[in-house]
Amino acid sequence: MRAAGDVFTDVEHGEAAFAPVVPVLEPGDIVLGNCEGVYSDRPAKSPSHKHFMGTTVDRAAPLASAGFTVMTSSNNHALDGGYVGLDDTRTTLEGLGIDVLGAGADLAEAVRPYVTEHNGVRVAILGFSTVFPKGYEARPNRPGLAPLRVTTSYLDPDENFWEPGIPPLITTAAVPEDQQRVRDAIAAAREQADVVVVSMHWGYSHVLEQLMDYEPRLARDAIDHGADAVLCTHHHALRPVEWHGGRPIFYGTGALIHHFVGPSVTPQMRANSMTRYGELSSMRPPAEEFELWPFAEEARRSMVVALTLRKGEQPVAEAGFFPVQMLADGSTTALRPEDERAAVTAGYVERMSADQGFAASFEHTSRDGWAYVRVTDPAAQ
Repeated sequence: MRAAGDVFTDVEHGEAAFAPVVPVLEPGDIVLGNCEGVYSDRPAKSPSHKHFMGTTVDRAAPLASAGFTVMTSSNNHALDGGYVGLDDTRTTLEGLGIDVLGAGADLAEAVRPYVTEHNGVRVAILGFSTVFPKGYEARPNRPGLAPLRVTTSYLDPDENFWEPGIPPLITTAAVPEDQQRVRDAIAAAREQADVVVVSMHWGYSHVLEQLMDYEPRLARDAIDHGADAVLCTHHHALRPVEWHGGRPIFYGTGALIHHFVGPSVTPQMRANSMTRYGELSSMRPPAEEFELWPFAEEARRSMVVALTLRKGEQPVAEAGFFPVQMLADGSTTALRPEDERAAVTAGYVERMSADQGFAASFEHTSRDGWAYVRVTDPAAQ
């Protein structure tokens, strides 16, 4: 199985954007991506949408030629074009031979797993999102995405002292009914498959490296309730990796191809983000401007996850990733072992994982002639 992060192509002749990265995508029997936008010729913009991410249906064709077999639509742009936009996106992808999960005509369909079989191994994939405009969540009789809502509390850091205006203690908690729905969906998928993979669209995309407190908690909870791997998107940049209970968690797989044509990062947005986050701002002015991806240098480092799946008590036989790099022309390329950018990206993920104290060992190697990082469980060594 191969898996990428956020994917949205919105240029003419989009096949060329994928061409340099196809060599590390196409070997996958299953190729998963997060469809980070709407493909519709008649979008009805949602009243609650934040930044409209949409384009015409013809711009979706490169996703099929790139090798994607399944995509999740459980993300903060899934309903930017309204119910009709969601339906057009799903119809368009399915017409290209790409299955869709994480959203549907109602809640039951949105949380239904995608199930496929390769080499005698049945694999189920589920998709959920914690970040989205209100109203995008599916309901029993209404279309939408599979929600995992998380509430936020801002508390006085010292309960015994009045000191107004100081930074609060911020805590988060999953909405109980949503968390139970995730657990139930994993259990249902477990009955249909040998391996269960959960895709989570969550976190904060304006700051590099930082995990919200709920991300490790809920990722580990998914593993504890039967998931065999958790793959996370939305951050606009890479995040750490860890093994929990003998299963891998990729906390942020970055953006693979994401043509940022509609929204723009304004000078004021950059300034505000820099004031708040400094050098960890994902909107930090880059050394070289990429018109289609106007974010910090670190946001151009990405990965293609590779999982070798099997039946048995250890269903993920191997986990790792291919470092890949966004380029100024809107394409993304796989990297050769001797390319120093591969070592930079691998080291970046390894350092973040160590900073978090996560259990993961990294072996910088090669696979099929491309730079590859094998990520192993220290507890199994």
